[in-house]
Amino acid sequence: MLGLMLGAILTPAAFVRGLGVDDYKFSAMWYPKYGNLRSLAADSVGNVYVASAANNNIQKFSSNGSVLATWGVKGGENGQLNYPEGIAVDGYGYVYVCDQNNHRIQKFTIGGEFVAKWGSKGSGDGQFNVARSIAVDGSGNVYVADVLNKRIQKFTSSGEYLAQWGSQGTGDGQFSTSFFVAVDDYGNVYATDEGSNRVQKFNSRGEFMTKWGGPGTGDGQFNHPEGIAVDGSGCVYVVETLSARVQKFTGSGVFLSKWGSMGAVIDGQFSGPMGVAVDGRGNVYVADTGNSRIQKFTPSIVTVLEVKVVDGAGNPVSGARVASDVQPASQVQLFGLTDADGLTYFPGLKPGNYKVQIDKTGYVGGSQTIAVVEGQTTVAQSQINLKPVLGKIKVMVKDASGKPISGAAIASTAQPTGQSALSGTTGSDGTAEFSDILLGSYTLQASKSGYVSALIQGNAVAESVSVLSIILQVQTSGGGIPGFPYEASILGLLIYGVYIVYARTRQNHLLT
Repeated sequence: MLGLMLGAILTPAAFVRGLGVDDYKFSAMWYPKYGNLRSLAADSVGNVYVASAANNNIQKFSSNGSVLATWGVKGGENGQLNYPEGIAVDGYGYVYVCDQNNHRIQKFTIGGEFVAKWGSKGSGDGQFNVARSIAVDGSGNVYVADVLNKRIQKFTSSGEYLAQWGSQGTGDGQFSTSFFVAVDDYGNVYATDEGSNRVQKFNSRGEFMTKWGGPGTGDGQFNHPEGIAVDGSGCVYVVETLSARVQKFTGSGVFLSKWGSMGAVIDGQFSGPMGVAVDGRGNVYVADTGNSRIQKFTPSIVTVLEVKVVDGAGNPVSGARVASDVQPASQVQLFGLTDADGLTYFPGLKPGNYKVQIDKTGYVGGSQTIAVVEGQTTVAQSQINLKPVLGKIKVMVKDASGKPISGAAIASTAQPTGQSALSGTTGSDGTAEFSDILLGSYTLQASKSGYVSALIQGNAVAESVSVLSIILQVQTSGGGIPGFPYEASILGLLIYGVYIVYARTRQNHLLT
């Protein structure tokens, strides 16, 4: 069955509303073997990836701190690292690392296998001078904070240079000192600016959109903001090194929540925190750098929409676009791409009805309204089916001399099951085309007054144009003159007879 089927199953869960100081609760903490924890990233299922700069390695943990993998040693060869700091993970199973002192980006699988690299020291396109932070959008585009060059560079997932923006300063689109980047599912880029104590927002082309913040310790103010992250609902999280706290905002900079204080004894205290990440379920992870530990915080109230997209055989479909056409009042539009497991999450939602549209190139999309319940996770299993593979047939009609015949009627007398009969007329070039037709065998008839109809058989083939040529012979039945249609021959004989009668009558008149 073509189309989309969505079903909702309600299960208990938790997520943040972001309405007060106590919206997040401490839930876990661990001390990685390798310290100097400066940045981290989380994937949709809660695995946490930590860059340990001084130890030149990457550590992968479960959402509760169990070690899953470790890779990297100091060096400049493929897979080796020299003071790695920025780290990001995409939805397709790849990890991107700012190999800072090697002035390059390295790409790995989520298991640590080297995939690719790009960059060198300098200020040209694709070069870096202290690449400190990195982010990846839903389409796989990579954004790098090129700190000493005071710019953000944009690349494809394989390292092809696309664009750059930024310069030294405190104006819109400028950066004063160190800065970190994050990106939402729309490709909007958010950058902290430690020296200016603000957050700037750009679109995916680097055009300045808005900014917020200012020096201070009040709500919405910053004291050396560094790490930054964006969740599936477009909410922005900023960690402040000197204020030792996390603040949460809407994507336009409206303050929502905060937590944390300076210390090392009580859960939820920080010492010089530098990195922050959010997984698909809204759990927030903080690199508590000065205390050499990772802390995890769980929202106290959770309203989440989880969508899993599968094909007709039940296999997960990655890269499917999931977006809301209708959502509750004041709720931002949802937008996300499914990961390698066919999953995408939208945490921190307002309860209510969401009309969700799912699309992917080559598939038949669809939509359905889903009721999201406050304080719960609404799970939607969605099936999309591949579009049928279609073909194209081009019919060329000519006479015996090879001259195109226009105005010839083309019709199919046999076609594949499920395909409606084809019907068309040749144009001035003697051709008729039939696009987006089912693959298989077709029998086509060409006919035109004055010509003998003819049949031809051919096949519509996937991703190809099948060209069929039909030659129509002039109709000569009933004693017609060769080379002329029968009707023209009769008319010619009649005219000839009239002429003979006229000639003889005139001749008799002259003789008399």
